Amino acid sequence: MCSAVVETLGESTLGNTVTTSRQNTQPQSRSPDNFFVESPTRIDLAGGTLDLWPFYALLGPFYTINLAISILTRVDVRRLETNEIRISSQGMNRNVSYESLLKLKEVARSTTVGLEELVLSEFEFSGGWELTTSSQSPVGGGLGGSSSLVISLLKAAAQLEGQTLSDLEMIEIAHNIEARALGVPTGTQDYVPALRGGINIIRYDHSGCHLEDCIDDVEDFSERLVVVYTGRPHHSGLNNWEVYKKVVERDAQTIEALKSLGQVSEHLRVSLIKKDFDSFSDIFAQELKWRLRLSKVFSSPEIERLAAVIGKLGQIKICGAGGGGCVFVWVKSTQREEVVQLCQKNGFHTLEAAKPVAKIKTT
Repeated sequence: MCSAVVETLGESTLGNTVTTSRQNTQPQSRSPDNFFVESPTRIDLAGGTLDLWPFYALLGPFYTINLAISILTRVDVRRLETNEIRISSQGMNRNVSYESLLKLKEVARSTTVGLEELVLSEFEFSGGWELTTSSQSPVGGGLGGSSSLVISLLKAAAQLEGQTLSDLEMIEIAHNIEARALGVPTGTQDYVPALRGGINIIRYDHSGCHLEDCIDDVEDFSERLVVVYTGRPHHSGLNNWEVYKKVVERDAQTIEALKSLGQVSEHLRVSLIKKDFDSFSDIFAQELKWRLRLSKVFSSPEIERLAAVIGKLGQIKICGAGGGGCVFVWVKSTQREEVVQLCQKNGFHTLEAAKPVAKIKTT
């Protein structure tokens, strides 16, 4: 499934100034009056949390492995006849307007604002525009929805500016913006599937993050995955911050758990290369064991109840920073429908629209 070809996404994800293609690219043609952009979200298969600096710098190298899914974020853009900038967030029921892009930037520098303003303030473009954002992901779903939305916003703003951003530039801007919005350090794994789709094996080491080239066999996952929303939103920034503080304090149990999660991720990488899907259940069980050893905040009463409901029919894998949100259940293909009905019968919402997304082809 995966070859040994490795592509370097960047030398750093620590907020260094980017001086590559954006500044050297010639403006493109005028943006159309109306357009939209979409980006997938993801489920993390292994190595979540390990993409936070300085975890991989202190304890790595680590692998993070994720899969893009068809729960999408979207930005609709419409030209206005004035210089006004209007922002409408359907998921947050938020509507705000600014008399100009310059005024938006002034407000963003001095006041707490939304992700939309933080992204737009990084760009220069003329005219007035209305941006409407939406997400199919439940709020606090653990599917990287906010990260996907930032990527969708960056794609839209780059088109307005008439520029082409590299993946590295988007990742660099996106994770710094989310860190500012959340007020805590953030990782970078969520941006890769939003940009590229497919299966992503990302290696984090002292030289940055590197993407192993994978053959696009995402259909192998369709019949064995059940994505379930537990009914309780989570807060990935706060959950990861608890771990972050313990690492800085050199807490022995936390460090052991992170290293063990790194080993679990390496085992999944090998199984993925071999297409040994039958081994995934045991690997996900080990991932759950060490994630809960890392911190109890990654679980919740709802997750524990779902695990009891599923029993031996499948193996639960917590998505994102856990504590609620979504999980997925890895099942035998012959038992998938039985698991779906069991979840629904017990009051859990299955995201049947969450199908694997193939690798996004770039030109």
